[in-house]
Amino acid sequence: LNNWQLNWRIKINMADLAYILLVSCLVLSFVGGGGFIALLAGKTRFFIKHMGVYKLMVFLSFIATASLCAILTYSYISSDFSVRNVFENSFSAKTLIYKITVVWGNHEGSMLLFLLIICCYILIFSLLKTTNKKHRRLKYASISFMMLIFFLITLYIAIVSNPFLKI
Repeated sequence: LNNWQLNWRIKINMADLAYILLVSCLVLSFVGGGGFIALLAGKTRFFIKHMGVYKLMVFLSFIATASLCAILTYSYISSDFSVRNVFENSFSAKTLIYKITVVWGNHEGSMLLFLLIICCYILIFSLLKTTNKKHRRLKYASISFMMLIFFLITLYIAIVSNPFLKI
């Protein structure tokens, strides 16, 4: 590789990737939670017409949230002390089981685990089949409301207790 190619190479570490995933979770949940506001405004036909897109957003939010938990766990296992959360709550002499359990032993990690549990619940609820039209509307409204709650918790994590801040 010549010098020009080395200067344009993008280096991204796990904490940066996690921050990108956190922002994508935030955007996906904002759009999904916006469906609840559309329902309150009386736009039920638009919401029901695009429910497949909302299911996709729920699935992508689940993938992003599970990836966030996996990245934080990897940061603890590999003792990546460039992440402030790992620096404050771990040390390199811990055994593997303690490195894994300390992920949700602090505030930031437990909030991330809480977000993953909520996202799993939303995903399971969105995969349930309903035949009744009234039940389907209630199901869609419930998914959208849960995505609004998911957005608020993700916003809290991104602003107040971000587990991927660097030192």
